[in-house]
Amino acid sequence: MKTKLFWFGIFCGIILVFFLFDFILSKQYAIELIGVSPDPIVMDGSTPVNIQVKLIRRGGEPVEGHDIYALSLDGGQFQAYRKKTGSRGRVSFTYFPYLADKTNPLHDIRFEFRDESNSVFIEVNAKNIFTISAVEGRAAVRESAFTLKSIFGEQEAP
Repeated sequence: MKTKLFWFGIFCGIILVFFLFDFILSKQYAIELIGVSPDPIVMDGSTPVNIQVKLIRRGGEPVEGHDIYALSLDGGQFQAYRKKTGSRGRVSFTYFPYLADKTNPLHDIRFEFRDESNSVFIEVNAKNIFTISAVEGRAAVRESAFTLKSIFGEQEAP
């Protein structure tokens, strides 16, 4: 029984060392928000938004060839969720916002960007969360043309 616990402790120690190595490595990278166009985001459900981020090492040196994963924490979709950084460490994502209406009220949008290429043993990503302000578009809040009366063919009383 003691040998099993000994080997289990050794195994857990090795996993811990691997995790600490990747954790320290992830802290050597930073993701910066370079630009958003248009800013603020128009929540009309159709206007694409260009979001540029930059991956740098802590010294300020840009990092080329890393996979950046983009995620909208508050709705909407990206044209592509994963892209590779260029020679200057930059990557550009196209975001399609949701339509602000009574069901999905207007609020600022949080985005999370992760560097998925900085781990060696265990997946510990460098990441950053940015909040970008949003405004309603012209067609953002609209009423439905359908009512229960029109669907079921009921006539209104005079």
